[in-house]
Amino acid sequence: MAMSNYLAQSLVMTMLFYPYAGNQYGKWGAALALLVALAVGLIQVLLSWVWLGRSKRGPMEALVRKLVY
Repeated sequence: MAMSNYLAQSLVMTMLFYPYAGNQYGKWGAALALLVALAVGLIQVLLSWVWLGRSKRGPMEALVRKLVY
């Protein structure tokens, strides 16, 4: 689940803060950016809990396992 969460968090934060996507870097205050990061983390924890209740691996881990084996 670690790789899936890392990739999802990287994608979400990149889409919000990098110039080629949302370009919100510096437009929000530090407190709001921190709240967004904490909210994304909390959502990931909840989704991981639900996902791991149904499966042994995260989606990206399962994909890599299928591609390798």
